[in-house]
Amino acid sequence: MKETLLKTAAAGINILYLPFRLKPQRNKVTIISRQSNKPSMDIKAISGELEGRGIETAVLCKKMDESIKGFVKFLPETLRQMHHIAESKVILLDGYCLLISVLPKLKNKKVVQVWHSLAAIKKFGHQNIGRPGGRDPVLARALKLHRNYDEVLAPGKAMGKLFAEAFNVEEERIRILGLPRIEILSKGEDIDLFKVYEKYPQIEGKKIILYAPTFRRGKGLDLRGIMEAFNLEDKVLVIKRHSEDKGVNSADNPNIIIDSIFPSTTWLNICEKLITDYSAISLEGALLDKELYIYQPDVEEYGEEVGLNIDFREKELKDYCYTDPEKLMEGLKGPYDKEVVRAFLKEYIEVDTNSCIRALGDHIEDLLKE
Repeated sequence: MKETLLKTAAAGINILYLPFRLKPQRNKVTIISRQSNKPSMDIKAISGELEGRGIETAVLCKKMDESIKGFVKFLPETLRQMHHIAESKVILLDGYCLLISVLPKLKNKKVVQVWHSLAAIKKFGHQNIGRPGGRDPVLARALKLHRNYDEVLAPGKAMGKLFAEAFNVEEERIRILGLPRIEILSKGEDIDLFKVYEKYPQIEGKKIILYAPTFRRGKGLDLRGIMEAFNLEDKVLVIKRHSEDKGVNSADNPNIIIDSIFPSTTWLNICEKLITDYSAISLEGALLDKELYIYQPDVEEYGEEVGLNIDFREKELKDYCYTDPEKLMEGLKGPYDKEVVRAFLKEYIEVDTNSCIRALGDHIEDLLKE
C-alpha cells in the first residue's frame, strides 16, 4: 500500500513537471537543500562566489518531513523547485532531492551532488538500504533514492570511492573538489567570543572539550555514561547534539554544557579536544589540528545496524578509541600524538584547503560553458 501511494505520487510529479519543460533554459545555477530552512555555511559560500562572478543563482532551502503528510505539505516547495530547475543549466544538491531522482534524467542540465558532509564515516544511501539503521527498501525503490547525478564531489580519492558506493555512481563521476567549509575552517571562522562567554560564563579561563556525536536515526542519544564519568575540574565539556536529536537538554554538573545555540564550527574553533563517534566532524576537527578522541560505546551494534566505512579501531586513531567512559576520561588526561590526526587528514583530504571556494566556482563556471 505504502509503495503504491509513493509510486503514484512520483508519477504525479512527472505529470506536474510537463508544463515546466516548456520554460526556456538560462545560464543559471540552482542550489537545492532540504537539510535546513536556512542556507548552510557551504551554500552561502558557493552562492556568494557565483553571484560575485555575475552568475544568476537561486538558493532553495526547505526541510521536508519524510512522511506521506510531509510529502503533501512540501508540494508548494516542489512547484517552486520545478520552476527553478527548468530554468537552470546547473543544479547543485547537498542531499537527496525528490524531483531530481524521480523525474527522468533532465536533458542539457548538469546535476552535481555536493553533499552536506566532508566524510562518510558511517554507511549511508545505497550502502545500507534495508539495514535497521538504513533506508527502507520500499521507500528507496519508490522514490528512486539518489539517482540522476552527473557528478559527485569528494575531497579526495579515498572518500570519493565511498561516495561512489553511497550514491550508486561510477567512480568516473567523482570530482575531487572540496566543500567551502574546508577553506573556511582552515582559515578560521570569525567568531564572536563575547556572545559565547556571555551565554556560558563558566567556560572563561577553562579548556573546552567538545563532544559532538552523530545522529542516530530513530534512537535517542544516551548521554548518561559520559556525563556521569566527566570529572575534569579544570575543563568544560560541551555536548553538541545533532539538531534532530531529542532528549536530555541540561546537566547538574556546572562544568557540562548541552548547547543548542551556537554552531558546532564555533565550538570546534575554540575547543582544545574533540570527542566524536561516527560523525564527519572528526575530519573537520582534523582540519583544525585538534586532539581527536573516538567514543563509541555502541560500536558493535552500530556497525551491524548502520555499517561503518571507516572503523577507527583499525586506523591511525586506534589508540584514542574508547567504549568505556571512565577509560575515555583517563585518556583525556594523558599525552597526545598529533601526528595520528595529521595522518587521518592526509588520507582523506587531498584538495588545496586554501582555494576550495574558487576551485568550485571555476568548475561550475566551466559546466555552464559546456
